[in-house]
Amino acid sequence: MNAGQVKGKYTKEKKIQKVYLVNADAGLEVGNQYGNIYVTTWDESKTSIDVIIKVSGNNEDQVNKRINGIDVKLNATKGLVACKTDISSSNSRTNIEINYTIKIPKNGSIVLHNQYGNIVLGDIKGHSELKCQYGNIQANKLNNVSAKLEYCNGSTISTMGNGEIKADYSRLTINKCGNLQIKTAYTDYTIDDVNNIVFNSEYGDFKIKQAVNIEGKGEYIGMRFGIIKGGMELSASYGNIDIQSIENNAKNINISCAYTNVDINFNENYAYNFEFDLQYGSLRGTNNLNFTEKNVRTTSANYKGYSKKNGANKVYIESQYGNINLGRS
Repeated sequence: MNAGQVKGKYTKEKKIQKVYLVNADAGLEVGNQYGNIYVTTWDESKTSIDVIIKVSGNNEDQVNKRINGIDVKLNATKGLVACKTDISSSNSRTNIEINYTIKIPKNGSIVLHNQYGNIVLGDIKGHSELKCQYGNIQANKLNNVSAKLEYCNGSTISTMGNGEIKADYSRLTINKCGNLQIKTAYTDYTIDDVNNIVFNSEYGDFKIKQAVNIEGKGEYIGMRFGIIKGGMELSASYGNIDIQSIENNAKNINISCAYTNVDINFNENYAYNFEFDLQYGSLRGTNNLNFTEKNVRTTSANYKGYSKKNGANKVYIESQYGNINLGRS
């Protein structure tokens, strides 16, 4: 059995269409395999479901038997419509594709699980719980999100409110979001604009172009940050940290790292007290600093002082086996 675009000498198609009268905030649950789930909203207290099942192969009897063994289990109440793809076991050499196109009330919530296919969403005001394996999530505007991605190499969310995301072996882009908790492994991701973010990432690369507050831990990962408007607390090992600009109204910066180089640029109006603690590393770019204490040994060094004025924000960077490079943005 193969999934994806159907192909073969013989092709059979089966359609399932249902419309349910539901509450204005009714939920939707879908469990599917081998196809896509498309969900949009409308100004109707109805849930409309269209399912197209396609099977193809070079043996007509096998194709007929296969399509007869695929169905959709439906359960509907005023508050929830649930759909689940039911595929009987088979050893036939056939290709199958099962696509859902669904409309829900504009205030409805969704729980979507899909394997070997995409989840494609319009604007969803209710809570979104998403699980996608071997496909991608493509969403326009989501509110509250809980998402799990595995082997999803091109997922995009244009706008989202608050959310939690777990991603393994994937690639993800978020254009704009509110507060985000994200945990990743072997995953690359880019976030253009985020309010507050807490991350735990290992093996991969990420870029956060603009954020207010950042808190996170990274291992074996490249971290690139653009504009930081608030505070930052980072822990890193076996990677690199590149910070384009600590803005003049930003808050405290705390970085602890090992086997990691730190490149950090400060807005010229950002005033701060600093402490840099290094072991087996160097401090560079100190022209604009006022030192109150220097303690330099063969394999370690500790520097204290301030930039612009004393008693302002605090910048603390602890580095083992890595360099600290300071600059102006």
